[in-house]
Formats: sequence, C-alpha cells, structure tokens
Amino acid sequence: MATSVKALLDAPSSERNSEALWAWVAGLAEGLAQGRVSEGDAAQAPLALRKVAQGGLPEAWLDLAAWHITPLVGEADLVAADAAFREAMQAEVPTAALQWAQFGWTELRSSLSAAQQRQRFERLSALVAVEPQNAEALTLLGSFSTAGFGTPADPALGMAYQRQAAELLSPQAMFELANHYFLGLGVPVDTQAGLAATQQAARHGHGPAMRTLGDFYARGQFVAHDPAQALAWLTQAAQAGDATACVQLASHFALGQPPDRDQVAMYLDQAELLGAPVDALRRQLLLN
Repeated sequence: MATSVKALLDAPSSERNSEALWAWVAGLAEGLAQGRVSEGDAAQAPLALRKVAQGGLPEAWLDLAAWHITPLVGEADLVAADAAFREAMQAEVPTAALQWAQFGWTELRSSLSAAQQRQRFERLSALVAVEPQNAEALTLLGSFSTAGFGTPADPALGMAYQRQAAELLSPQAMFELANHYFLGLGVPVDTQAGLAATQQAARHGHGPAMRTLGDFYARGQFVAHDPAQALAWLTQAAQAGDATACVQLASHFALGQPPDRDQVAMYLDQAELLGAPVDALRRQLLLN
C-alpha cells in the first residue's frame, strides 16, 4: 500500500483523514484497472471504509455494505454486508433502511427466517408510512406483499402498491405491473394490459422491459413480428445496462451472414462488465 494511504489508516481519525480515505476507496476500481493499486492494497478497503464511517462520515457504512456484496477483490461476505447496513441504520443514514430491505430481498431471500423477513417488512412499512411518495420503497413493498415476504401473501395489495409507485413514475413498478397482468397476480390475466405496462416501463428506460419488448417483437408475441423493432429494443436495453440483452445481441450478430465478430466481442465484453458469465459463450461464438 502506498505510504500516504498507510499513514491515513494509522493516523488518528479526523474529517480530513476520513475524506482522504474515502477518496482513495472511490478510486480503487480505476487504480486496479491501471495497475496503480495492487489487489493486496485494495483488500484494505473495508478497513478504510470502517474508519471513515467511524470518523464522522456514517454514509460510508453503505459503501462498506456494497463492498462486501460485490468486492473488487476477495470474496463476498453477506453477513458483513448485513452488519454494515445495520450500522448505517443505527446512525440514521438516509436510505439505509430501504437499502437493507432491498438487500434482504435480492441477496438473502432464500436464507432469511420468517422472523428476519418480518423485520424487513416492518421496517419498510414504517418507511412508507413516513414517506408515502417514496416510489422505490412502494415498489419493494409491493414485491414483499405479492410474494409473502415477511407478511401473508396478498398479490392484490402488492399490485396496489405497484400502481402507486407507477403513478410516481417508477419504471420498476411499471414492469412489476406488467408481470401482475401477464401472470394474473391479484388481477385476471390481461395480456394487453401487460403489454401496455411493459411498453410504458420501456419508454421510461427500464432495461428488462426494453429487452422483453424486443423479445415480443422477435417472436411476434402480443405484437406483430418485426425483427427491426426487436433489434432496436434489444440495443436500447443493452445501452441501459441489461446484461441479458447484451448476451442476446452477441448471439444475434454471431448468427449473421457473415457473422459480425466485432459486434459479438463488444457485446460479450459489455455483458461481462455487467456481471454476466460469458466465458463459455465466448468460446462457442468466437472460436468456432
């Protein structure tokens, strides 16, 4: 580790010290990519973030949780991430309760006990009671209610929350409404309403909705078959950061006559950056 950074870790806490450490952590991704920071140095990031949080910048607890979920080096530690979220909530960091509830839903859903799920549901419900215009919290509460996460399953109530969030222009809520209509969750199956909700979410920049709409055009499902529209929506989904759309586009260009290997490689690289496992597909599409 650079001497200056080691000195910051060893020095007594101060606002200036904390800001310098936080800036160092923020630059780690670029430093690793450019070879200016070793993996051994970067592994000190949790210590740095903890010192920052304890030194008067409690928002760093959320960065520490994020590091433990998807570390730049080393293995994920979801137990440590949960502990960091709790520290952030104890420090009354804005958005901490919402992020903690979201973390339980996306990362721990299958491993949480009924009591642990209930804790998250109650914390999220309390947040919505205080912030009834919080679209992200309403969307998540809708998912909890529909799935029975911490509360008896009630798809109709879940859909009501999604409607409220969609009215607040939450693209995720719009997409969740589409699933309610397509699957008949709390409402009779209505594919046209599902299509309209998917289109609305796509128009608001929701990557999975864009990809879904592209799939509909590719298959001629609910809309007229239109390969050009399918490609356009998949491209927009990839630009919005949808890894699955990137993989689909790589396959599309690999099947061209002739194959466009540059486009294949570009979309596989993009999918990998977004966290998709592409090694096997890369060998299949580029080495044949």
